[in-house]
Amino acid sequence: MDDDRLVDAAIQFVISNPDALVWLTHLRSRDEYTATHCINVCILALTFGHALELDSEKLHRLGMGALLHDIGKMRVPDDILNKPARLTKEEFEIMMQHPTIGHAMLVDDHELDTESLHVVLHHHERLDGGGYPLGMAGNEIPLLTRITSIVDVYDAITSDRCYHDAIAPALALENLFKWSAGNFDVTLLEHFIKCLGIYPI
Repeated sequence: MDDDRLVDAAIQFVISNPDALVWLTHLRSRDEYTATHCINVCILALTFGHALELDSEKLHRLGMGALLHDIGKMRVPDDILNKPARLTKEEFEIMMQHPTIGHAMLVDDHELDTESLHVVLHHHERLDGGGYPLGMAGNEIPLLTRITSIVDVYDAITSDRCYHDAIAPALALENLFKWSAGNFDVTLLEHFIKCLGIYPI
């Protein structure tokens, strides 16, 4: 699949899931950056999943989870969500609630599979158990969630935000490697780097 067809397929995925599109529209009205980030993470995750040769059902579940992974940020106060300085401990504890909030918002959406909901709830879990909300570790974290965790951080640090400037993709990948111990699946991270070489974003 060439680059243009891959992007077209990702866009078609977004517009062919009406419930997801409604959620995304609500999110965009609340926070433009977060909505854009969710679309970016969806496209990157689908690109990565395709490179990993996931079947169409897995790609659909990955895409839905990635597209809606930050939907809970709709309920985070704007002065915390877009604070141009470091969050206080209390503010960060509020921010850390967004996966649980997002999962609660989506759990009754019959379009979403359990694997997609897992991505929403657990994309901030880390391999050493130091993530949130449940402190899952190692093989407790399934493949689709591990994929989204890598892509989520990559897009976040390569995007301009009110509290940091975007960094170059090459530096972002270098940083991901520095942070990988205890955080990310190194084998998946290596595949992600190869994927970006094949499909330059």
